[in-house]
Amino acid sequence: MIRKILLSLILLPLIVTAQQANSWIDYTQSYFKFPIINDGVYRITYLQLINAGVNITNIDPRSIQIFVKGTEQPIYIEGESDGTFDGNDFIELYCEHNDGWYDHKLYSDSAHVFNPHYSMFTDTAFYFLTWNNSSSNKRMVSEVDLNFNAYPLSPYFWNEEKRIGNKSFNVGQTTIVGFAVPEYSDGEGCMSHRFLVKNQLLKLCKHLTRKQELLMDG
Repeated sequence: MIRKILLSLILLPLIVTAQQANSWIDYTQSYFKFPIINDGVYRITYLQLINAGVNITNIDPRSIQIFVKGTEQPIYIEGESDGTFDGNDFIELYCEHNDGWYDHKLYSDSAHVFNPHYSMFTDTAFYFLTWNNSSSNKRMVSEVDLNFNAYPLSPYFWNEEKRIGNKSFNVGQTTIVGFAVPEYSDGEGCMSHRFLVKNQLLKLCKHLTRKQELLMDG
């Protein structure tokens, strides 16, 4: 059975149909579902699990798993080494919102996905908490080396930053009368407010150049 955990960890019943895409699900296990809309580190506490209806006192924390997009995530569980989930114990993991990772299934050619960084339907990713009979599930490794002075300073570092708009929606290919074609097509997806065509871009560059000249003359 799969149940749903909201951010407050309130459960709602959920029925899951057996599909090949859900091959990661073990139908002999219970699952608890919680939504994520913002990237960041999240903590699930003992009290939250109890309030959500998880009988955590009977679960070995070393058997706990968390899945998203069909893949088990590495997690950190405070105090799991004693085999019991106590009042001060907690689960921590890094979560990401939903992007367009699965939108390619809508296109006849997956290369036509316009913006893989934004889903055309929802920015909410759903994570699933469960437990099995294993004590060797994916875990984060604690870093205990704090002797930072033992390492030389790097003279520089590279940083990549992406700024991708999603304020507008491009309909992609259209019919001769201007309507979107029935199938998901090349160019269909989320984008910035507008595109600048070549002539508009040249005008903008000339305007900025002229503005700069006036400032220098002043």
